[in-house]
Order: sequence, then C-alpha cells, then structure tokens
Amino acid sequence: MHKNDVMKKYVTDEMSKFKNFDDLEGFVNSLTSEKIYEIGKWLSSWRRNTLYSDIFGSPTNWLASTIAISNVELTNVKSEIDSLFKRHNYSLEEISRDREICTHSEFRSQGEIKSKSLIAIKNGDKFKVIDGIHRAVRLACDGTKEFELMYFLE
Repeated sequence: MHKNDVMKKYVTDEMSKFKNFDDLEGFVNSLTSEKIYEIGKWLSSWRRNTLYSDIFGSPTNWLASTIAISNVELTNVKSEIDSLFKRHNYSLEEISRDREICTHSEFRSQGEIKSKSLIAIKNGDKFKVIDGIHRAVRLACDGTKEFELMYFLE
C-alpha cells in the first residue's frame, strides 16, 4: 500500500469526526487565525474561487445585518447557472420565483441548512452574495424572505 493511501485514510477518519455542524464549528473555533486563513486559502484554491483573496484583501471590519430578499443579488457560479441568473438580472427575489431554477439539480435540497449566514459585498442599497449562493437559492425557493448577511462596503 502506498503512503498516499494511508494519508487518504487519515484525512477521511479525521473529517468523519464532524458528523454534525456543532462539532465542525467547535473545531473551527479552536483554530488560530493563522490556521483558519491557511485552511481558507486551501479551500478557495480547491473550489477554484476567489473567496480567500476577497476576504484577505477586504477591510478589517465587516458588518452583519438581516436583509430583505429584495435587496439581495447573486454573483456568478458557473456558466450553466449564470445564464439562468442573468435572465433575472441576478435578483434573488426574481430567481426564487423561477420554477426551473428552484427545481434544478444544482439547487436540490440536501437536508436542513445549518449555516444560514451568507457572505456579501454591499454596493449602494444592494448586497451581492459572494459565498453561500447555493444556500441562498435553496432558502429563497423554500420561502425565506430575509437573509443574514456578513458584508463590507464596496
């Protein structure tokens, strides 16, 4: 057996400890800021997104508020989905009324959503979600009209 298989086993066993969201939160809360940024950088690379650099390069202080769906906009996810969002001008409220989007396999229910807070950038009176887009769509399609956002001013 190659040592890569042993490392894979170790990683699988370590990650299997987080059977519920509270355990995962507890683990993350036990990490130093340095470790959190290290994991964030790796995850952003793995997911091929810009979240690490978006957060790392942002202002030090962020705000958190509950925002009405009418002020929430989405950003691009991937070409197949972006075209669906574009026809609604990326408005979450409009997207939530589109049956094709709400029943799309990309946004299927995966059980209870534990993490409902989304990461956004405020631009004027609109908030552009940069992380949590799939959760935002699922919640909106299920009838959520207000969203908890963590954001900074653009």
